[in-house]
Amino acid sequence: LSDDIIGGQVGGSIKNVYAIGCGIVDGINYGQSAVAALLTRAIVEMARFCEYVGGQKETIFGLSGLGDAILTCNSELSRNFVTGLLIGRGKKINEIIKSKKTVAEGVINSKTIFKLSKKKKIEMPVCGSVYKILYKKNKIKETIEKILTRDIKKEN
Repeated sequence: LSDDIIGGQVGGSIKNVYAIGCGIVDGINYGQSAVAALLTRAIVEMARFCEYVGGQKETIFGLSGLGDAILTCNSELSRNFVTGLLIGRGKKINEIIKSKKTVAEGVINSKTIFKLSKKKKIEMPVCGSVYKILYKKNKIKETIEKILTRDIKKEN
């Protein structure tokens, strides 16, 4: 149970962006360690964003953040993960959207969250990478490698 409505909403929406990112990493066959690394960095970003919009970062470390993200970012039953998987395998986002009857919320969410994070100077490189792959046509492998090889530092 949680009384953190904002944190629950943030966890429920932002994890879809990261599910696309994890799907992309899986789709380019970088392996489960790379997916786990991306997801770990994503959780930190989720908590950072949650605090900014007035939620409690602790909520992100519970079921409505981490718990939901673990499933959504690793399952072929997830619309967002499958969208990323197809992108990683070379499909174009417009083709994917046209062929689906369901919505991958992370596509739109990545744009909204990226623009807000830029405007408010919230560090969100994983979200930014997903956005740039989807909307700026950044090269997938270069963009993913850049995020996975960031300098090691304390992330909080």
